[in-house]
Amino acid sequence: MWEHFFKTEKKLLNPYIEKLNEYPGFICYETDKLKSRKGSWNRHFIKNSPLHVEIGSGNGNHAVRQAEIHKNINYIACELRFKRLVVSAKKSEKRKLTNVQFIRMYAQELESVFGVNEIDRLYIYFPEPWDDESHEKREKKRVLSATIIESYKKILKTDGEIWFKTDHDGYFEDIKRAFENRGDFEMLEIEYDFQTPFSEQTEFEQLFLKKGIKIKRMILKKRG
Repeated sequence: MWEHFFKTEKKLLNPYIEKLNEYPGFICYETDKLKSRKGSWNRHFIKNSPLHVEIGSGNGNHAVRQAEIHKNINYIACELRFKRLVVSAKKSEKRKLTNVQFIRMYAQELESVFGVNEIDRLYIYFPEPWDDESHEKREKKRVLSATIIESYKKILKTDGEIWFKTDHDGYFEDIKRAFENRGDFEMLEIEYDFQTPFSEQTEFEQLFLKKGIKIKRMILKKRG
């Protein structure tokens, strides 16, 4: 199954690659299968419910907790690392969740697997700021920027929301400047010392809080 992830065969494969297939009800990584679900993701859940998507879900702490608490919402969590996908699926299977799935997908490719106006909410929590890169490279690599928002705008419903959290002051100010004068998004909330309930914390967030780092949060809403 190496061909799904690499151009040439590797002598030593990450052992968690094979484990992806142990959780077919929770993990989807095949490009063709992901693209075939574009515009119809709710058909792959038991209930037809609002769709929330998390970008960079790590070990799945946030997605799994939210799926446990909010049974009337369907969650899709995007993560690139194989072990994290498997760990997330294990947590979900143990809890017998039916409203969360994990996909291996780059943020820059989401438009290829989600239809127009399909998503109710995007979570972008603690993404890499890429602050050592040039401005041009930063814009390309960041999973929330003035550039990539054009893609997100297509897949978000009208009144759909983007929830953004970061520990990085510079990244937060960059996003604030990028969106404060846009007419297509409204800033619903801006917090510079957000006190996150435990049920909504990611593993990275817990590390930052232990170090006394303040969490910045922003909520953006797509206007009609």
